[in-house]
Amino acid sequence: MTLFTGAVGKYVGNYWISLRPFVRFKPSGASASAGLTMRRYFEDGDHYYGGNISYGSSPSDHATPDDVARSNSFSVGIHGSQGISRKTLLTWAASREREKLPQSVIRNSLS
Repeated sequence: MTLFTGAVGKYVGNYWISLRPFVRFKPSGASASAGLTMRRYFEDGDHYYGGNISYGSSPSDHATPDDVARSNSFSVGIHGSQGISRKTLLTWAASREREKLPQSVIRNSLS
């Protein structure tokens, strides 16, 4: 299997926006997916809230073996990082994913 990826990102004021495509080549054929991430930064790089959305064959999912064909996968999430004291940083994330596997099997997950 060969995976090509990259990212294009831009800061707009206190916001960071990034688009990351994935193109995957394996013996059974090629597949593609992409993800969009946006963050709103506050006083520094450790203090932000953001979200992400992705669609495609989910090449970054490590729980599904490479020989399982996936299609029409979708994920959405939110994440953040903030100081809760002078020496403590709280980082959190929540996401939902829906994968379509062979024989019309749908796998949903929350994390």
